[in-house]
Amino acid sequence: MINRVVDVVSEAEVFVITAGAGMGVDSGLPDFRGDHGFWNAYPAYDRLGLF
Repeated sequence: MINRVVDVVSEAEVFVITAGAGMGVDSGLPDFRGDHGFWNAYPAYDRLGLF
């Protein structure tokens, strides 16, 4: 099984890595709903109406 995983990883052209809600907070990324959340940390996105 591990050999198959190694083959898939070594042959891949692209990886997409995602994380669940709150997993990035420990890394310093803002959450979405807190006092310093996404909307407060990136007000330009709100002004542009992107979300």
